[in-house]
Amino acid sequence: MDLKEKSIIERCQRGELIAFTEFYDGYVDRIYRYHFYRTRHQQLAEDLTQTTFLKALDAIASYDETKGALGPWLYRIARNSLFDHWRTAKETVDLRAAEHAASPQNIEREVQAKLSMEEVSRVIKQLPEDTRDLVLLRLWDGLSYSEIAQMLGRSEGSAKMAFGRAIKKIQTQLVSMVSIFLATIYVYGF
Repeated sequence: MDLKEKSIIERCQRGELIAFTEFYDGYVDRIYRYHFYRTRHQQLAEDLTQTTFLKALDAIASYDETKGALGPWLYRIARNSLFDHWRTAKETVDLRAAEHAASPQNIEREVQAKLSMEEVSRVIKQLPEDTRDLVLLRLWDGLSYSEIAQMLGRSEGSAKMAFGRAIKKIQTQLVSMVSIFLATIYVYGF
């Protein structure tokens, strides 16, 4: 942990709201991306980000730097907030959004724009939960192996190895999907 981060924590623990604002500004975009990638819903990601920081504000007084760095601590809070939401959430459908999404112009545009991302997301979602979290924390959230290891309770070497295996698995699945797609085109003459 660097001196600036340590100073911010100490000031937060003394109740200085300006320090919490600095802490918030330093992490809000990353925590929002964490939630948005997992929910694919802007308002929900914003709500979960707010919940994460409210929980962090409540817990900052008991933060212990000897148990890990600030970033992984905050990501654990974000992860727990997301799990809490999933446990209590009920499925709802916004009919206006569904109608808009179903229009022919939007379907064609969205299919072209999201096809490859959807394929990658589908493959990532098939990974075991801990492996999926590791991949998303590294690629989407940009955390270091050290931060990921602290957050997931692994060694740094174990995190690196698991990430490498996960990437190979993702690549293999994507190559397989492309091969099937090309074979279908060849057979049916599309």
